[in-house]
Amino acid sequence: MSYRDDDFLKQHISDIISFYHPNCVDNEYGGYINQLRDDGSVFDRMTKHLVGTCRFIYNYSIASIVLEDQDYKHEAERGLQFLTEVHRQDDGGFAWLLQGKEVEDGTRHCYGHAFVLLAAAAAAKTGIDGAAQLCSEIYQLLETRFWESEFQLYVDEIGPKNWDDISPYRGQNANMHMCEAMLSAFEATDDQLYLDKAYILAKRICFDLAEKSGGLIWEHYKTDWTHDWEYNKSDPKKLFRPYGYLPGHFTEWAKLLLILERYKSESWMIEKAQFFLIQH
Repeated sequence: MSYRDDDFLKQHISDIISFYHPNCVDNEYGGYINQLRDDGSVFDRMTKHLVGTCRFIYNYSIASIVLEDQDYKHEAERGLQFLTEVHRQDDGGFAWLLQGKEVEDGTRHCYGHAFVLLAAAAAAKTGIDGAAQLCSEIYQLLETRFWESEFQLYVDEIGPKNWDDISPYRGQNANMHMCEAMLSAFEATDDQLYLDKAYILAKRICFDLAEKSGGLIWEHYKTDWTHDWEYNKSDPKKLFRPYGYLPGHFTEWAKLLLILERYKSESWMIEKAQFFLIQH
């Protein structure tokens, strides 16, 4: 077993997609069935999460490229159609949680919209019609609704009924995944717009803000993007916004910085990646 061996990696990708396919394909409501048991059987057909939908689109898209399988491309197309026709609401935002085709939670999470862009970018790499245009549409939505030009970062959460209902919480996690999505969109479209945004996000989180926390990446911030050292301190088991530093995110940022360095090389990127991955 070697993660540097192409044959091993292709087999690993094949094994993963084969576990889900075709059981995850929802021929009744559209999109994908998100909840499977460890034997691949379905235990919840109705609950459809925005991130789950997007991850399936991404997985099918990448599998179709790596394994040269048009059936997987077709499933990615079906998922993209469900994403744009069911998750996407009349105001352009994407609903967080569905029951079948009905919205259960319409909260607009930046984290979720990052995965929408990532899914669209993966679909564009596969050559799916309309995917590159969807990347552009999502980018414009993000610029209009989530981007804070004063701080050069994205807000985290917006209420389901009013775009002005912006949560005071700010977080690095959504911006990290947005950086990932922007890099993927750049690779898919060769549009400098996405690379420039990825660069801004990386520099703000990994350089500017990290310098105020001993060089490490803190997760939680106040509305003015000052560090919130107390957020969830009394609730350490909080799953999605846990207190403290998250080493896994150091690793993820190291990966993103190395990808960014391929296209827009500056010395601090490798230095920071090495620090996050090895020296911290």
